[in-house]
Amino acid sequence: MDSDSVMSCVKELSKPVKKLIDVASKGVGTLYHPVSTTRQAKADAEALIIKTKAEIESLDLWGRANHRERYLAELRQNNVEKILSIAIDELPETVSEDQVDPDWVIQFFNIAQDVSDKEMQVLWARILAGQTTTPQSYQKRTLQFLQSLEKEEAISFSLMCNFAFKKRDEYFIFTNDFTFESMRNKVINGAIWHFGSIGLFDTINEVVNVAKNGQFEFDYFDRKVIINHRNTQEGEWPSIFGVRNFTKIGCELYNVSGSLPNYKYLEELKNFMESKYDVEFIIS
Repeated sequence: MDSDSVMSCVKELSKPVKKLIDVASKGVGTLYHPVSTTRQAKADAEALIIKTKAEIESLDLWGRANHRERYLAELRQNNVEKILSIAIDELPETVSEDQVDPDWVIQFFNIAQDVSDKEMQVLWARILAGQTTTPQSYQKRTLQFLQSLEKEEAISFSLMCNFAFKKRDEYFIFTNDFTFESMRNKVINGAIWHFGSIGLFDTINEVVNVAKNGQFEFDYFDRKVIINHRNTQEGEWPSIFGVRNFTKIGCELYNVSGSLPNYKYLEELKNFMESKYDVEFIIS
């Protein structure tokens, strides 16, 4: 496809997709357009051209080096195009007019080009779409962290996010025996400690103190939750319980985790909290 044809295709795209293409172009040094307009049947990385052992052995050292470079370049190109294709589907109908930091874009593609796992590509695509939609949503430090995250850890963290609550722009989980039991067999062993040690959770609990006439308000996906102190007992004793807050990196990765609500857990947590503490757990 010549440059005029490419520009014609770009003009027909939605504003969010145009911005994503512009962001990608700054990261990889070329004009990008939807994969469907250039390669209708783009082969997966598994279908890249593979030379037979005999052919490879017949090449001299220089030839083998060139073959390796060509193979790596095509593999990386394939990874980038897959991530871009997924990111297009993740875009909302409108995006911010603010530009994405070029240094962030370069770092993103320098890392993302080596991500071949399909599930991990989805996370990277969501980050790219999110940063395109609202620049400065994701730190460069988060990109570096995700690069080092094992797939098993990413899956486990995503499952843990199903048990997370939101207060303003921050997330937390309750650190009680019921929550830990509910997460059993769903996340990696010692998940709270592990994710705290690698930087996704604060390393210590926060104490929530709901005193007489006090409230603790937060969200669970599309539900509003309020914990009221009932004060049915004598005196002014508050209800005290612990939560563990996500770090900034943890909050950013929560936003791309694809977590789903577990309303059964929410109802059972309500029963647990009301039986253990002098509170009313209101879900609306």
